[in-house]
Amino acid sequence: MSKSPSPVRKIEPFEMITLHDFPDAIRALTDGKRIARESWHNEDFGVLRNGEVQIQVAGEWHVWKITDGDLLGEDWIIS
Repeated sequence: MSKSPSPVRKIEPFEMITLHDFPDAIRALTDGKRIARESWHNEDFGVLRNGEVQIQVAGEWHVWKITDGDLLGEDWIIS
């Protein structure tokens, strides 16, 4: 009795993500980029919109109340 070969798994290429601190994230906002935190694990993101820092949560815009955790976070993603 012979064993069947193991299936070969295809490994998809991935994009390297550089994590940033809060000052880098704010500079990116002023350059018109979107920011998010890796720890959010979802599609939420923040932008500078209508002169305010706003966050899109579940497709709706809200004024972003930045927390101490946001200020100290070093897991910011800039896109």
